[in-house]
Amino acid sequence: MYNEKGKELTKGDLLVSCDNGIITMDMRKFIPEEQYKAFGATEVKVESENLQFPAKLAVGQSLNDGEITITAVGSQIPMTMNVAISERTVEAKETITTPAGTFECYKIKSKMHIKNHMGISMNFDFSAIEWLAPNGGMIKSESYNKNGKLVGSTLLIEKK
Repeated sequence: MYNEKGKELTKGDLLVSCDNGIITMDMRKFIPEEQYKAFGATEVKVESENLQFPAKLAVGQSLNDGEITITAVGSQIPMTMNVAISERTVEAKETITTPAGTFECYKIKSKMHIKNHMGISMNFDFSAIEWLAPNGGMIKSESYNKNGKLVGSTLLIEKK
């Protein structure tokens, strides 16, 4: 991921599979590697419930929730990180144009709750909109804070 000036913000791999028309995203890869470094040399326990996308989406459809919890095992300071994605619904079908081309997309809305406890507890609530093209993957996304202010976005600028 790069910012608007082309500076790399983060990079990593996602593990995605398809079985019987269901596309599954492994939530263990949802957390960037640098976040795992916050746990240092401490052993971590990872529990997750993967996100799924049916190969055939329809406006009005509800999608499953996804969640990941990372807990430090045997640490002197309790450390836990939890990301929960819920209330995922297909809101509309829209045409999105980016530098990479024009795509017919499904607009998916969701809510995200991040709970981080590393000595002190911090909670963050976001809402998200994603535009997913059946044959192109994620084309665009936007994240909003609890007050509805845009706090992040992604846009496909090149197909390889």
